[in-house]
This record gives sequence, C-alpha cells and structure tokens, in this order.
Amino acid sequence: MNVFSEAKISKDGEIILNKKMAKEIKGWGTTLNAFFEGNNLILVPAGKSLDSTYPLIVSYQNVCNGEPVIIGSRIAVRTVVEYFRLYGDIEKILTALPHLNAKQVKNALGYYSNHKEEIDRYITENDEVYQEKLYKVWQKQ
Repeated sequence: MNVFSEAKISKDGEIILNKKMAKEIKGWGTTLNAFFEGNNLILVPAGKSLDSTYPLIVSYQNVCNGEPVIIGSRIAVRTVVEYFRLYGDIEKILTALPHLNAKQVKNALGYYSNHKEEIDRYITENDEVYQEKLYKVWQKQ
C-alpha cells in the first residue's frame, strides 16, 4: 500500500501530508533524502552515506544490523551480489527483485567492487547464521 498517493501540493509548492502519511514519515526519523524518479518524488530516510561514488548505498543503524543497503530499502548489497553470482545478469536480478531499478543494482555492484572484503565478510557471516539455523531445524526432525 502506498500511503503517499494522497499527498497534495500547496500553491507555494509545499507537500501537504495527511495524518497517516505524516505518522509514517515521522517513524523514519527527521532527516530525509528526496529525489525524482520519472514523475514521482521519492522520499527515503537519509541513512549514513558510505561512499560518495555510490550515493544509493547507505547504512541504517536499525536495518540489517547496519550493513550497506540500497537507500530506502532493506535490500543489502550482499543480497544483490549473491543474486549476481547466481544469475550473472542485471536483468534477471531486476526480475527477482522487481522493486529495484537498474541504477540501484549497478550502485550495489559498484559498491561491492570497491568494498569486496567488507561485503564478502557479510556474505560469510550471513551464510554461517543460515547454516546454524538450518542445522537446528534438521536436529528437531
């Protein structure tokens, strides 16, 4: 559900939000980034910028334990990298993750190319946790 579809623009160009929208945004914190995607204004929590070369990659303290994610999402860079390793093709990643666009995927892969050791560590840690949970499920059977 898009809570922002009913936003209105004042004569002065200000964005007017209803209570539901304002409450949603207030939960994000006080700093927001805004950008246009086609004719749509996109508002996302600012997050912590990690590398100015890849502005769509940020870190949120309360998302994925602070690891690098695509701005405004919970999609970790490691997730995009793992999909790329699986498919080897950006178009297939976009099919698997249809809420992302090519620019976001390219930013994630670019960030990985410059921060390979960091992201590989996150991939390894995530895999270890997955294997531990899988083993616990297997033990219960």
